[in-house]
Amino acid sequence: LIGEKSVVRPTFSYLGKYTISDYTIYQIVEHITLKNSGVSRVTRFRADNKPGGIRIEADLVIYYGYQIPALLKNLKKDITYELERLTSLNISAIILTAKSVILP
Repeated sequence: LIGEKSVVRPTFSYLGKYTISDYTIYQIVEHITLKNSGVSRVTRFRADNKPGGIRIEADLVIYYGYQIPALLKNLKKDITYELERLTSLNISAIILTAKSVILP
């Protein structure tokens, strides 16, 4: 059996650089976090794009009754996966802070 391989490059790589705004990154992160039933809202967000990758910081309001360390760990994993899948950006760090806890 003889096979053939080909390499396909995305169109944007031929056209030069592309940019994704910080607000777009925020919207993606907010969408991912709010899908989680333990998160009420994102209160502060910051994205720093460096040559080594993007660094994301976010403060969250968490609902009472959730295991905060496990919740934040799962959110980091989900955010990293989805941002890399949707934007092809390298994620250097995600820092999530539970700033407050509220009753549902």
